[in-house]
Amino acid sequence: MTLLTSNQLKAGIHSLASDIVDASIHWKMVLGIEEAAAKWPLVTRQSNTFWVYTLKAHLNTSVLALCRAFDQEQKSLHLVGLLQLIQRSLSLFDDENFRERLRGNPFVESLAESASRPDASQLSADMSRCSEHDPLVKRLVKHRNNSVAHSSRKRRINGVLGPVDEEITYEDYQALLNRAVEILNRYSGLFSAEYFSTQVIGHKDYETVFRWVQEGVEADEARVEAEVKRLSG
Repeated sequence: MTLLTSNQLKAGIHSLASDIVDASIHWKMVLGIEEAAAKWPLVTRQSNTFWVYTLKAHLNTSVLALCRAFDQEQKSLHLVGLLQLIQRSLSLFDDENFRERLRGNPFVESLAESASRPDASQLSADMSRCSEHDPLVKRLVKHRNNSVAHSSRKRRINGVLGPVDEEITYEDYQALLNRAVEILNRYSGLFSAEYFSTQVIGHKDYETVFRWVQEGVEADEARVEAEVKRLSG
């Protein structure tokens, strides 16, 4: 029995895509700004507070979005929940329904050649990779419950650090992001031949800011140095 309509499943996919793409883009901004700060340390010294809070804002936005994607609450929309609904609504992926969704697309015939129901074993594996039984997801969920969505009273009052099994390295976080994008695009592709990019236009605009500030400071220093030489000479 189909539990979802095509429009409902499309809405669910796009809602999750918004979170997953946002999480990826903001994370790339974090990595990019950190790299630029190391390359142009003079710039961060000129406006340290701005860059510290800019990095914090990008990181918090990314973490919040990825936590929503890997949430486990039964009534929420998240990856594992969407996959469970897909498992019970496989007929939406049949050729006839695929063609109906893309009936206005001039490439529907060629796109329909790769359309099919999700592979049962792959779907089951993806559900496991999105559940809190997976070690990385479990770490993220624990972090979410104690430091993101909620603030552990015991830890805050007593100054207790989180246990080692809650620690998430940059590599862990990147692996979860890659997993989310991979799974999202797998089923979005099967459903409507739609794939979501995590690269935004202007993704390195921050480099322009760093370069201009660097050039401005260097020009000011050169003017001061020239004036000192003029006055002393």
